[in-house]
Amino acid sequence: ATGQTLNMISLLGLIMATGIIVDDAIVIAEHIHTLKAHGMEPVQACVEGARQMALPVLGSSATTIAAFIPLLYVSGVMGKFIKVLPIVVIAAIAASAIEAFGILPAHLRHGSSSSASPSRLARLRERVRGALNGATAWLTERAYGPVLRAAVRYRALTLALAAACLLVTVGNVVGGRTSFVLFPKGEANLLRARVRFPEGTPAQVSEAAVRQLERAARAINDEAGAAGDPQPPVGYVSSVIGEWTGFWTQTGSHLAEVTVELTPADTRRISGTAILE
Repeated sequence: ATGQTLNMISLLGLIMATGIIVDDAIVIAEHIHTLKAHGMEPVQACVEGARQMALPVLGSSATTIAAFIPLLYVSGVMGKFIKVLPIVVIAAIAASAIEAFGILPAHLRHGSSSSASPSRLARLRERVRGALNGATAWLTERAYGPVLRAAVRYRALTLALAAACLLVTVGNVVGGRTSFVLFPKGEANLLRARVRFPEGTPAQVSEAAVRQLERAARAINDEAGAAGDPQPPVGYVSSVIGEWTGFWTQTGSHLAEVTVELTPADTRRISGTAILE
């Protein structure tokens, strides 16, 4: 509906939204479970739990959406690239709110129904759930609990370690040890050279320049073969004299164009940049 495609930017938006929408569902489900544990009826617990969590969950979702809305109005080439990011995040959060308050409570109500004679699958599910809850409780009491108590007890040391980690991270980025590339450059498999002489230049002059470029392109295969490269880097060479092809076609005897198709990047040893140089 928005004209966007499934690409790296849209997938990044889905990854970012996943953590947010999962947190919303966990908050609502945990609160409903707490109300049930205090003796409230399942249906009432689902309704009351969703009602009590509506304001904080919807408020959190609204603030996140508000943070991404300005990205819809970024202009220029960068705006065209990142426009899909807020669209995906906003759509995912809106759909999550509908699911969390309209569908999740109904699932929790049915999932908590008791039966006088539970099925074998239900008993197996309860055993697995009990084992997982026991493992979680053990990790909380034996591993996470002591670390948390030590961090709270030695507050100064905890803050110092956090500040040191932050300084090391910032230092690596600023110092260039950790590089940052928003859009990595892909290896080119097609090279195009355009020749332009002053208007009125005879076609023979343009043709001579084209033939020189063609010989230089084919000589790359000879050099690669002499260096022991089993795969020639240049696939084929084509040329057009008297015209520039593309979106805006131009004609004239002073114009020429040479197109070089390279073999796949994973099968050749030399890069497209090295070939141009």
